[in-house]
Amino acid sequence: SNISRAKSLPRIRPSTPGSSTSDVIGGVSMSCTSTSSQGIIPGCANLRLPRFVGERLAQQAIFMNLEFQADSTSGRLLADRVVGSDRVETEVLELARELTAAGPTSLVANRRALRAAHEPLDVFRRYLATYAIEQARCLYSPGLIDNLERNWDAKRRSLA
Repeated sequence: SNISRAKSLPRIRPSTPGSSTSDVIGGVSMSCTSTSSQGIIPGCANLRLPRFVGERLAQQAIFMNLEFQADSTSGRLLADRVVGSDRVETEVLELARELTAAGPTSLVANRRALRAAHEPLDVFRRYLATYAIEQARCLYSPGLIDNLERNWDAKRRSLA
């Protein structure tokens, strides 16, 4: 599950939606900023994010660094519960009790069945094959270093 505290980790990349049955976020916003501004592909976000927020918002997040405020309408599409950082641990424990009330066997089986229905193995394999090829093209592109230098905060870096 995705757990964040506002003071320690204010952003969660949307490549994580779908990684658990339910997400608890105690942070401020969720975004693709760290990967899209670097010129690389944000993990499985291209595959999974449209299912959660729709094609248009997913494209805006991936191409234009749209941030999803955790307590906004679009943010609620990514997280079932949004709590203050002081309540994250309590909320996670409560959620864990709810999820395992019927035992872990049915939880795992139902999660697999849901994933198979929405993301068949062949679709996932095809996506990962495309991802690997395109990520390699990004990583070995002559413009990658230039893009990274343009988008990194030069004031925070020092070679001293």
